[in-house]
Amino acid sequence: MTKERCSERVSDRDTMWPTLHQCTRKGVMQRDSKWYCKQHDPVDKRKRDDERRAKDRAERDERKEKWRRDKAMRQFCDGVSTGKLERLGVCGLMNLLKAATP
Repeated sequence: MTKERCSERVSDRDTMWPTLHQCTRKGVMQRDSKWYCKQHDPVDKRKRDDERRAKDRAERDERKEKWRRDKAMRQFCDGVSTGKLERLGVCGLMNLLKAATP
């Protein structure tokens, strides 16, 4: 039994003027009466996209939190000399933060 080729249209990016052509891989699953290879299967593709978006969202949220924390530290340390901050060290800063929180 011969399997159909993947029905996805892909771009030929090697040339100056890309053209669309049918994927050359063999179809391994059928969805809505069309064959798809593992890379172009709409269900797997959507799953990969969702995972990538979730990862990107988590990284973006982590960066935002770091920016907020850095901004708060700059505001907290505003007006304090670098030498004094170095002498206080981490423990001293932690004690100051604990004393400043209501």
